[in-house]
Amino acid sequence: MRKERRDNQKRRELVRHLLAGNADLTVMAKEMRTTVEELARLVTDARVRRVVTALRELSELQTAMTLSRYRVLAASTLADLTAATSAETARKASVDLLKLAPVLPPAPKREDEEDGAAEAVIDDAVLLKLLGGAGDGAEEDAA
Repeated sequence: MRKERRDNQKRRELVRHLLAGNADLTVMAKEMRTTVEELARLVTDARVRRVVTALRELSELQTAMTLSRYRVLAASTLADLTAATSAETARKASVDLLKLAPVLPPAPKREDEEDGAAEAVIDDAVLLKLLGGAGDGAEEDAA
């Protein structure tokens, strides 16, 4: 029982160190009062793997959301540049703006989809309209 409690504490501490970005394993082991070999054993634990995987996914989602927000700013800046006094700048901005197609990753698979019970929460066309006016039928005309 005592060993399990100590292992749980070590697992939590390892995750905290990983979140802090402590890359040097020898320093991490020293700070945790353990060995690099023990760190290797801890990181192969299924519970640690699940937490680390979930944290990585969360980080990827945060990154995607940040990029998505700045993508709106970039599109707005390009739109402003289409009215630039320099014809070449306006032309390049217009071309770049036309290339700026919607980037929608596939929706993550929900647990209830496996038995066919899942239904779409929001239609892609509605989502595009909500996010900035795309989805006005231009995609259907192109298809």
